Amino acid sequence: MKGFTNNFKYLYFSQLFANTSDNIYIIALIAYLYELTHSIQLSALVPIFITSAYFISGFIAPIIYSRFQKQYILVFNQTMKCALLIILIGIMYVELHYIYILGLAFMIAFLDGFTNPLSNTLIPYFESKDNILRANGKISSMNNMIQISAWALGSLLLAFLHSDGLIMFCVILSIISVIFMMKINFNINTVESEHISSKSFKAVIKSNRTSYSQYLNWNTFIASFGHAVWIAAIMIAFVKEYLNAPSFWFGIINAAFFVGLLVGSKMIHLIQRFNMMHFYYSGYMLLSLITFVFGINRWLILAVLLSWLYGIIEQLLSISLHTEIQKHLNHETLLDTYTLNQSIYSLGFCLSKFVMSLLAEHATLTFSFVVASLAYLLICLLTYRYKNIF
Repeated sequence: MKGFTNNFKYLYFSQLFANTSDNIYIIALIAYLYELTHSIQLSALVPIFITSAYFISGFIAPIIYSRFQKQYILVFNQTMKCALLIILIGIMYVELHYIYILGLAFMIAFLDGFTNPLSNTLIPYFESKDNILRANGKISSMNNMIQISAWALGSLLLAFLHSDGLIMFCVILSIISVIFMMKINFNINTVESEHISSKSFKAVIKSNRTSYSQYLNWNTFIASFGHAVWIAAIMIAFVKEYLNAPSFWFGIINAAFFVGLLVGSKMIHLIQRFNMMHFYYSGYMLLSLITFVFGINRWLILAVLLSWLYGIIEQLLSISLHTEIQKHLNHETLLDTYTLNQSIYSLGFCLSKFVMSLLAEHATLTFSFVVASLAYLLICLLTYRYKNIF
């Protein structure tokens, strides 16, 4: 963490413990629902409820941001999440109907819907423009490490602590997150000196008329159709039916993707040598090619290699794009952009997951990968349309 401000370090560790808690609690929730109902379909409702909550909170977030200080929102929401997790343990203990479990999952994700965009806007406050790229890489690398390790750690702890004990562990992680959050000094660099008038979600949409905001939001929506083929449901079926391999190969391919994300985080300084427009154009062209070749490929080793390459390029594109957005938008517009972007991401996630699953089931798995590769080509055209901002 050398070279970063203390505020960034507190934000980093706060997000580290909060995100670890979020990932592990979902494992506990899915395991408990399956044990309670013995239904895979009901267990799969957890991510759907969570994504829906993100989408809905986006409509209310602008009002919250205009009336309360950033630190109050972050600390209050994380504290309320602790309380909701404790209530969740109580519901598990008395074995209430599963709808209460899903309702609490929705409420916890609803609170996250306010904190996630806010956290993304704080990096430009705490770090200089020259250090934003490195800071984004650090945060992204941490998030990737959590995604790799949290599921393994959560599954291991689940065997010893069971679902209720695992959620209590998440409560402890959330409390530590709040402690780090309270250490952040928000009275610097106009973090709390800016006055934001009360605004509606309609006003937030109007605020997203800048070229940078439009590019990010269109990019997010279109890219969701490219990402959708890499989700577990489609990938597991592809490994079994097209690669004729045991299920554990899905884990290997998935691990290669996450390793690629980590490698991409370490390589992020290299993109400063390139023209951004050329970098994005060629990057999404490569993602299109990788996705297409993966869909027609029948060799296991090549599938692992392609997944690894996909992870590297995806990470480089994601970090560099968010860095450009944070450098060129003022703080109020940046907050509006991330608020709307989260809603678009949630909508795109649900819609693309449904469409791609439909294509995979009623057409072929290979055809769904071809459509996904076309989505990345569409982003190339989008990049050319907005070439003036790079």
